[in-house]
Amino acid sequence: MMKKLIKVSLASALLFTGIAAVEPTHAEAATVSQFNAGKAVSTYQLNMEILKLINNERRANGVAPLQYNTNKYVLSGTNTRAYEVTKYFSHYRPNGTLFNTAFASSVKPYVRGENVMRRSLRTGETPTTNAKYLARVMFEQWKQSPDHRQNMLRKSFKKASLSVKVAYDAKKKKNYYYAVQIFTTK
Repeated sequence: MMKKLIKVSLASALLFTGIAAVEPTHAEAATVSQFNAGKAVSTYQLNMEILKLINNERRANGVAPLQYNTNKYVLSGTNTRAYEVTKYFSHYRPNGTLFNTAFASSVKPYVRGENVMRRSLRTGETPTTNAKYLARVMFEQWKQSPDHRQNMLRKSFKKASLSVKVAYDAKKKKNYYYAVQIFTTK
């Protein structure tokens, strides 16, 4: 009975926050290593799903859509940042420098914005392979934050990339999704 009540409460909380997504089934679950290696959910598909949501919001606000950033140096830096925020959740890197120092000098001048996110996995939950669900959860969480929403709607941003990792927090004794979204002006 308690398990059913928790599921109902979670569904209500998701609906209250505006997340209209169906909870993934157990069959759509992956191990943490599969997820972090990109073998469980396509990074490209996840990027496309979140860009759809962001671009719908941008259009509704009279802002031109973002494109997926395919630059290998931007993608590499985005992935680096995703690993870093699993250890040091900040817009600063573990070495104390700002997030954009994770990027190659050839793209660093265009890297202008970063959204980071952390969301706990419920006890016993494994990372989802459902890109639509995960994109919706991240988008809604960022949309609720004025600063993150402002980044998603900033007119000067032209392209975006996203990387998501799962890591264990020993203090809280839980796994968390950690997401980094990078915005560039070119």
